[in-house]
Amino acid sequence: MQDYRTRRAARLNLMKRQTVMKWIAGFTVTIAVAVGSTFSPAAATEAKFLSASSAGTDIVYELYVDASLDLTSDTHIRVVARDQFGDREQSLGPGMSSGIFTDLRADTEYRLLIELDQGFGWRTLDKATVRTARGPGGAIVGYSLEEVGEYQWETLLRYHVSIHVSDPEGAFTSVYFRHAQLSGNELCDSMDFDHCASQGKLIEPPENRWVSMPVSGTDVELILPDLWGSDYRLFWELRAMTTSGETILLDSRILDTPPSFFAYLGVYDAGLDWLDVSAHVETNPDVPATFEAVLTSPEGETVARFTVDPVVMEEQEFPESSTSGVTRVDGLLRETEYHLTLYATYVDPASGYTVTKEVSASVGWTMPAYTGTFTWIESDLGYDFTADYHDPSAVLGPIYYYVYLWVDGIYQYQSGGEVTLIADGDRRTATFSIPKPGTGYRIVVYLEKTPAPAVSYSSTVAEIVRTPA
Repeated sequence: MQDYRTRRAARLNLMKRQTVMKWIAGFTVTIAVAVGSTFSPAAATEAKFLSASSAGTDIVYELYVDASLDLTSDTHIRVVARDQFGDREQSLGPGMSSGIFTDLRADTEYRLLIELDQGFGWRTLDKATVRTARGPGGAIVGYSLEEVGEYQWETLLRYHVSIHVSDPEGAFTSVYFRHAQLSGNELCDSMDFDHCASQGKLIEPPENRWVSMPVSGTDVELILPDLWGSDYRLFWELRAMTTSGETILLDSRILDTPPSFFAYLGVYDAGLDWLDVSAHVETNPDVPATFEAVLTSPEGETVARFTVDPVVMEEQEFPESSTSGVTRVDGLLRETEYHLTLYATYVDPASGYTVTKEVSASVGWTMPAYTGTFTWIESDLGYDFTADYHDPSAVLGPIYYYVYLWVDGIYQYQSGGEVTLIADGDRRTATFSIPKPGTGYRIVVYLEKTPAPAVSYSSTVAEIVRTPA
């Protein structure tokens, strides 16, 4: 995919240069333009430029600062645009960022520097060289990504794209941004159009898939329509219509949506001073990653952390035990809310840096005080169950039971029911019976516990398994 993106970007850059030069050649004023950039190897791995180019007499850049870089109050990091007459600088923070240096000298070579000062003077982390142009221009400065959706399993991707246009003389009659996307199963990585067509795959979106959005002003943020899921290759173009009626390509980008991980994190059960945390995550075959669950107190203090092993989706089977994938965290405070977060750590394809991303989150409550027993007696015909609890906070009940029959080598659901606990002051009691359904069966009984509003757990109080002879 990276080879394809490189070849595609080179082809679009060539198209942009040829179009701009053709249009500029029609001006009565002699204009020389350089739209390319020369990048130098980074002096260190803490930060690097991802892109830098000119938009007329302005320079736009996008860069990444490693989040692990120690940026204390005595540490400063900046980006500098330097020519023979002096410096222009902007402050930076960790992560991916973009920016613009405006009103620079035309047709002038500038050195862009990412510099770090840790109290011993400025040190260069990365550098690039860009030559400004004479005349108008425009660029896709950068973007930010927002994940939206009512539920964590229906993530929608919302891109905010920053556009910069430099047109002081009014050479453009209009500027517009075009976007399209191809899903992973549509995309062909080969550049052989005939080969891709024979497979029903696409190298680039057909013309009827492109959507245009007008750009009005010098600095504009466009919000693109939400994308379902995250397996897309995105195609962006910034175009302008000139006073002579020609359409020129100002800038373009091809990028892939970030890697996604199907994950679940929640509390399976709770006690007075413990939580049983259930964590599940599936591998992404394109992006190797490690996963860690973190439990924090109401004050934000980390009280527990543990690794979570991902599973391959094609190899998943129904778990033999209802507690499969459950980790118990004990030593907690009674009747307290805790926050759970599942993190994925992987190499970000866009920046090449190792990043840690939240992929699932939940909350859990430990229980208030209660005591009691749940017992049963087996007879020839079935099972008689008795529940007897002291529950001053009224957080217990009802009871649910499920009966499974052994059919063709597996347990299949047959029946189930609900039993209400009878309240007598702080005491909660119930008695009920379940007949034996056959020679091979599984009976599971759960006690529902509600430590807080809209928070409930089903605790297994009985599991009876009989395999056929």
